[in-house]
Amino acid sequence: MAMSFRSSNHRAARLVTPINKQGHIVGRYIDVDDPNYTVRSYFLSNGVFEEIHHADSLGTYVSGINDKDEIVGNFIHRTTLRRHGFIWQNGEFTIIDDPETTYDTALFDINKKGDIVGNSDVG
Repeated sequence: MAMSFRSSNHRAARLVTPINKQGHIVGRYIDVDDPNYTVRSYFLSNGVFEEIHHADSLGTYVSGINDKDEIVGNFIHRTTLRRHGFIWQNGEFTIIDDPETTYDTALFDINKKGDIVGNSDVG
């Protein structure tokens, strides 16, 4: 499922799924008001839109949500340009990087037990 919409502040958005059993949605959009067209993500729950964007990020990409509203994804660090994996829940980021690499980590999905699927670049 994919749908596009345009909000009142002219931020173009594209829902990339997923949706959990409660009907809570995660997705991402390009902030066209930002001169860098930064990719930001969001969590939509019971009609409330909450932005997910790491402060040190050039772009934040959510990719999975479970029924506990644990959200996984990755962001590109503004200074190092490294991709870091994260879990986001209740407004808090927890960075999860593969300890075996000094390069990129990306998280793709999380199940109801909290098991995470992702990958890393070992150079």
